[in-house]
Amino acid sequence: ACSVSLLLIIASLHIPAQSFLQTSLYHILSSPIQTSRKLSSEQPHQCKHSEEIISNMPNYTRPGVAAAARLALITSKSTWEQIEKQYSELIVRKGGKKLLEMDKFRDSISAKLRNCTDNNSVFISRDELLEIVQWKFAKGKPRYALMKHLTANSEKDVKTASKTAFQKAKKNDIRGAVQEFCKLRGVGPATASCFLSMYREDYFAFMDDEVIECLYEGKRGYTLNIYLNVNTKCAELAKGLGGGCWTPYRAGRALWTASQISSFGLEDLTLLGEAKSDEVKIKTTKKKVEKGTKSDEGNAKPTKKKLEKANVTEGVSKKPKEEQREDERALRRSKRAKRS
Repeated sequence: ACSVSLLLIIASLHIPAQSFLQTSLYHILSSPIQTSRKLSSEQPHQCKHSEEIISNMPNYTRPGVAAAARLALITSKSTWEQIEKQYSELIVRKGGKKLLEMDKFRDSISAKLRNCTDNNSVFISRDELLEIVQWKFAKGKPRYALMKHLTANSEKDVKTASKTAFQKAKKNDIRGAVQEFCKLRGVGPATASCFLSMYREDYFAFMDDEVIECLYEGKRGYTLNIYLNVNTKCAELAKGLGGGCWTPYRAGRALWTASQISSFGLEDLTLLGEAKSDEVKIKTTKKKVEKGTKSDEGNAKPTKKKLEKANVTEGVSKKPKEEQREDERALRRSKRAKRS
């Protein structure tokens, strides 16, 4: 009915139907285009700026990696420390108490390996291999397809490969240690780095996805050469932070923490810049000092010097009344003597 009415109106106006439809279609299609052109002409700087941001944006696939990349450029040790101390909190946010327990288990195995004095006893069991891999999956991206290969390893295979790998790690043979671990089924450089960083965190960083994307210039991958590249950069970051307690593993852990802080929308100190993040710590420390000083003033015991001063003042102001009267009498006598 609507179509018939429309055609009758067209006929009464003596306008060709084809021309009318073409004209109407043109206006319908062109109106949004004209509107968008008008908007773009009114806001040329915003559009240009957005294009520049998009063109310069790195191709990160994991959330929060941009924050880790910013941290890698910061040399302030205090900023790194403030971020890294939030690691356990981010572990809980990532996987709850279960992941926190797994993380503690990982630390206990690490302590066992590092404290072992007999080189022949430094190895992991098959159960420990599988447990730590579950921690790795929960902390990062799970790859459950590998489990059937990992479970295919015998107890003897795991013991032999891990023992040889740790012996090479002790000799600072990074490449050789990774290659030995990779002889196990389902174990690549990323999983190998997980165990080697537990034994020698001063030489091995853990190959988190976020750490790879942050430090490796190419596309994220899990080859030996990529790991060696990332591990070297973690070692350089640790050295730049003063070395010592700052190790390649710890530098990588701080980068992972920075990425998680950003992805969970928490306060990102990497956005404040190097000077600002230091200022935050200084202000916090100053408040604590002022608070401590006030409380100390109320509870502080007087020093020996203060006690002596108090005693002198007390002796002057609180003389016995008889002595004060005698002084007054002596003063009067002297005045009389002068008059006479």
